Amino acid sequence: MIKVDVEQFRALAHSGGVVSVTLEGQGKDFVLAIETRGGPAMLVLANDKEKQRTFVDPRRALLLLRELGLLKAHINLEGWNPKAGSNVES
Repeated sequence: MIKVDVEQFRALAHSGGVVSVTLEGQGKDFVLAIETRGGPAMLVLANDKEKQRTFVDPRRALLLLRELGLLKAHINLEGWNPKAGSNVES
């Protein structure tokens, strides 16, 4: 799995390297599952490439996708539990 921070994700999106994106619920938070031409990618924190970037508010993730010009995404709520505790700090 490729680990990308927001700037690397931006470069991938602008170069046409992003095939699809899914907003996935994980506990109380959301993550972006990214499929690139090179395989699956995980959005990570810029200052800690080992921690997955999470979104407490799915609107922030959707705003990021829109800003990057990625106007289509899937949503998977199977793992979303709004009553659960946060998985990772954003």
